[in-house]
Amino acid sequence: MHPDSGSDAATVLQPAPTESQGPQLTRTTAPLQTGQQFGSRYHIIRLLGSGGMGSVYQAWDQELEVAVAVKVIRPDAMADPDAAQEIERRFKRELLLARQVTHRNVVRIHDIGEIGGIKYITMPYVHGSDLATILNREGRMPVARALAIARQVAAGWWRRTRPASCIAI
Repeated sequence: MHPDSGSDAATVLQPAPTESQGPQLTRTTAPLQTGQQFGSRYHIIRLLGSGGMGSVYQAWDQELEVAVAVKVIRPDAMADPDAAQEIERRFKRELLLARQVTHRNVVRIHDIGEIGGIKYITMPYVHGSDLATILNREGRMPVARALAIARQVAAGWWRRTRPASCIAI
């Protein structure tokens, strides 16, 4: 059984006003496809977003029977051996740094692994819209709402926090 998957998502923030569903993202370089089985454990529900080195998917963890976010390094980003070594180093550093942060406004990373030559990390799936999408969609916010979001971001702040990593739920 798969959970309802009708929202944008990515990584950080705690309760804020709920947002309506934003546009679903697609990218031709995404290494996984909706409906695909990723290893024996994860069923890919949808692409949540793509960045410089990877893509993030909502997936169903069939072992734990929960929705998770799976961040993968795109294989095309690993084509150059020197670049691949640097990307893998950054990926591991992200995992180690994130594991040091314990705060209710920061999503914890569960695991790191490799399936079919694709390196990945898993974390809880957070239902909501990322702050970058909200700002692009809505533009200027009322001051009270902007302050409420800013307080939550500041409470969970760490060096990699950016609008696309902040989720309003």
